[in-house]
Amino acid sequence: MSVRQAIIDNVVNTIRESGVVADAVDSRPGSPEELAQRCTAGGFAWVYEGEEEPDETQTTSTINCDLPVTVQIAYRFDSSDPQRRIDRVGREKFADLTVAMHADIGRGQNAAGQNNAVVTLEAGNGIGELDLEDAHNVGILTSDWIIKYHRRRDNPREV
Repeated sequence: MSVRQAIIDNVVNTIRESGVVADAVDSRPGSPEELAQRCTAGGFAWVYEGEEEPDETQTTSTINCDLPVTVQIAYRFDSSDPQRRIDRVGREKFADLTVAMHADIGRGQNAAGQNNAVVTLEAGNGIGELDLEDAHNVGILTSDWIIKYHRRRDNPREV
């Protein structure tokens, strides 16, 4: 398994185990309708990554990389209840996600003695509503992260 895939698996498992949502996967839902169906009261998250971006600080044996990762969380809200409005529920989901993601900024790699091989940084977030006629009151939290890591130049499976 590549370092990149191990990081994504760690992010998905972190979200699942933290209780931020009822379920999390490492791919986008097939359609907005499928998303609305999977969005229970507990919420649903999916994680996807951008392209690995090597930086200029490379050595003969390692490459330093930035991996953009997006976590999107679909959740139910109630516009008639001031405590369950889209923005309040979204901010609570973001706070829970941030706590979970920062609990292990090394994504499981640093504990293995890798000398801070991986660092997780926040990159931004936003709250919106799923726009479907039959999917009322489904909010979407989009949270962007940058995961910095280094890997071997000749073998992307090793740090």
